[in-house]
Amino acid sequence: MKEYLSDNNSRVVNTSTHNQEVVLKHGFLEDKTHIAVLDLELTCWDQADEDKRPQSEAEITEIGIVIVNLSFIPVKRISLFVKPEVNSILTPFCTTLTGITQAEVDQAGNLEYAMAELKSSLEIVCPIKNLVWCAWGKDLAWLKSKVSVKHSEYLDPRVLDLSIVAKKLGLSGSLSKTLKVLKLPQVTPVHRALPDAESTLNILKEFKLEPIDAFISNERTYRQAAESAKDKVIGNFTRKVAPTLDGESVEVLLKCCGWNFQKAATVYKLFNKS
Repeated sequence: MKEYLSDNNSRVVNTSTHNQEVVLKHGFLEDKTHIAVLDLELTCWDQADEDKRPQSEAEITEIGIVIVNLSFIPVKRISLFVKPEVNSILTPFCTTLTGITQAEVDQAGNLEYAMAELKSSLEIVCPIKNLVWCAWGKDLAWLKSKVSVKHSEYLDPRVLDLSIVAKKLGLSGSLSKTLKVLKLPQVTPVHRALPDAESTLNILKEFKLEPIDAFISNERTYRQAAESAKDKVIGNFTRKVAPTLDGESVEVLLKCCGWNFQKAATVYKLFNKS
């Protein structure tokens, strides 16, 4: 049994309540052969910046995944840069925080291109349906809400969210704080997708897939995330580009343009030249 003092040094954390065998008996890993530990990096702004954007407008700049077998042994690492399309110029704050350069994202494909690459890389290891997804926080839900249906369909709605596991064990705070409390190494550089996925894996190995009810199996969660993201894109487009259109018309335009903000703006301006 392993015990740790939590953040405030007042509660004891026990990470030995449920072991991997218990989870296997409950069927959560039935037909599963590998675990995909995911982390994303997003565009970001200094909160003091006059030009800061809301979190809903953040775009993925990097995808990092460590695939491990059910003994937690890594079998493949995937690292992909993604070119943001709406706010394509990274802020100085973002490049300083993450170390991701403008040149790196400029040379990358967009999110749809990255997802096609990701699918091919995952299928080298095993059929995607045999993967259990794991993340710290809502990275998988975010990814599902940002990609097209053809890519979101192969992202299993079940995810082992280790931030929920940590909370159930009496821990709170960020990935970094949890690693510190558990006396686990944090892989550097921080705020990079693949190293952060490696750090998440360190926690996963410590928790051994526990507690059982940390699996989030409610597909409605992802539908709600997608609807929320869609509504925000429609609102932003109406406000910034097409204030004369109603929401329904904006949604039709965006759908016809594959939800590509810039393409829809170009089409709108083309048909509204005076």
